[in-house]
Amino acid sequence: MIKKLLVAMLCLLTSCCSFNSNLSHSQKFDPNSTYSSVVKVFAKTDKGEEALSGSAFAVNKDGLLTAGHVCVGIIALRTLNIITHKIYINYYSADGQTVLETSGFKIKKIDKVNDMCLLVKHNHGLVPVRFAKSLDKMRLHDKVFITGSPLGLFQTIEFGTLVIKDDGSPKHYVILSIVAAPGNSGSPIFNENGDVISMLIAGPAGFNHIGVCVPVRFLVGFIGKK
Repeated sequence: MIKKLLVAMLCLLTSCCSFNSNLSHSQKFDPNSTYSSVVKVFAKTDKGEEALSGSAFAVNKDGLLTAGHVCVGIIALRTLNIITHKIYINYYSADGQTVLETSGFKIKKIDKVNDMCLLVKHNHGLVPVRFAKSLDKMRLHDKVFITGSPLGLFQTIEFGTLVIKDDGSPKHYVILSIVAAPGNSGSPIFNENGDVISMLIAGPAGFNHIGVCVPVRFLVGFIGKK
């Protein structure tokens, strides 16, 4: 009797462990899922040389979101006749390996206060990201992932942790302990479920392990405004 009871308990424990393991696995962030959503956005001179670059990600069938200062920089370089009027992106093809290039994106609107910019091109063909509903369920030091184009590279993925999360105030940023560099401006930040929780806009000069990010509620609100 005791032997049967022990076997039954062992089976129950095993089934529970198996269930938890599967749950954790199903929520694990998959870097490959970002290949068709996250892009390098940049401008070119008349000679075809890159003059400015950042990161962006698809938010709907026509729109890409990036940092506002990336678009402000593009407008400034246009005014000085340093770059052409085209905005380019690099992205991965369906095989996840070939880097493609396209142009024709236009700046639709800029939020200079919260450092956001919406780029548009009708039916751009990229896969829109999935946004987290909020940061309420996240805890400090939870793991996060950044995908983008630091120093013009394409496409890098790094992980870090949540240091300060959005507290719901009118202007409050998400702070991460994460590796980032110039060119990561506009990079989406994913949680372990693969949902976007924020967008990187800045980091302290000379120290690349702190990232300042716009929280998801600002991103969703900005995209929804006409």
